[in-house]
Amino acid sequence: MKKSLKTIVMLAVSGLALVGCGQAESSVTSTEGTSSATAETSSVAETSSVVSSVEEKTAIALEKSYLASSYAANALNGYDAVAYQVNLYSGNYYQYIETTVKYGYSMTIGVTTMVNYGTYEVATEEDGVAEIKLNNADCILLNSYSKAGGFDININTNNVTYPVELPAKVQGEVNNAASKADVVNYCGKGFVIYANTSVNTFAFTNEETATFEKTVNDKASADTSALTGDIKKMAAVGNFDIAFKEVTEGETTTKKLNTFTADCEAVILDEANNYEHFKTNVRYGYSMLLSTTSTATFGKGTLGDSEDGATKLSLAVADDVNLVSFSKAGGFNITVNTADETLTYPVELPATTQGEKNMKNSKAEVIAEVGQAVDVWLLDGKGQLALTDPNA
Repeated sequence: MKKSLKTIVMLAVSGLALVGCGQAESSVTSTEGTSSATAETSSVAETSSVVSSVEEKTAIALEKSYLASSYAANALNGYDAVAYQVNLYSGNYYQYIETTVKYGYSMTIGVTTMVNYGTYEVATEEDGVAEIKLNNADCILLNSYSKAGGFDININTNNVTYPVELPAKVQGEVNNAASKADVVNYCGKGFVIYANTSVNTFAFTNEETATFEKTVNDKASADTSALTGDIKKMAAVGNFDIAFKEVTEGETTTKKLNTFTADCEAVILDEANNYEHFKTNVRYGYSMLLSTTSTATFGKGTLGDSEDGATKLSLAVADDVNLVSFSKAGGFNITVNTADETLTYPVELPATTQGEKNMKNSKAEVIAEVGQAVDVWLLDGKGQLALTDPNA
């Protein structure tokens, strides 16, 4: 039986068996007519096997999270804002999340959300910077929709039927994947990151000049079934809130970027309706990226009945939270993983008002602020998420 990623993040604290991505629990059945000694030996072997299996699975723990972000002008008279996150687990597993919110033609054009799972190795670590090689993804969740292109793509490489459409690389292209290898070549190739181990940020290069061109690490991952799960649905939505300022040079007045906030919100739901609900936020102002925050909550969801093309999903109060945030303006780096028993309180959360020192004295206080129960709606047959009832 496969469990949710929530259980993995809660992991050894509870001693529960963790998820399996295509891996079923083993079972031992007795045979009639065996001697009591044989039965006893079988029982001991079975118990040993179960204990070994539980120990192996509960060894997987979220150990470190790293963030980065970027923005760039696009061909739609707008901008793309991107948040990148690498979560490292014991057992050398990784989860890589990349969210892109696209603005153009005076509106939020679309959102692309990619979640890759694989294994990694640390190549070198020197002066607080670790060179980490992420191998090719073993499991990929790709969600992308566009209001301009009119497409809606939702891929889980564990259960997708090929051929399947991928987002176009150039306008007007029909980009089909005939196999998992095609999806990996499109968005699942391994790459190298340089992680600042003293805080929670990383870069794609070790040079002084920042670049977001990835150095490919074309090496297969080991099986990640202990980290992923029986994922049946991923849905996402985003919003790009932007403001411009008028700049006059001589007799010419033009509009230039002043501020923006790009938000992406996604839900990953497994067959048992366990959820991972993550939000990313990228803020720009004063001619630079001011801050980036990622908040992931884990808990139990309840699906309602489909109504006029949408299904209500009620997310219960979170069991755990993993929050990662950094700010160039405020000068802070915050990491809070409530499943980590070594975490000491009070902890700091991002300020809700300017100048605030937002301290929380317990896990309950953290969850009360960022892990509340919430209702969302899954659009049937699509990869889109609605944050309010579309039928209201």
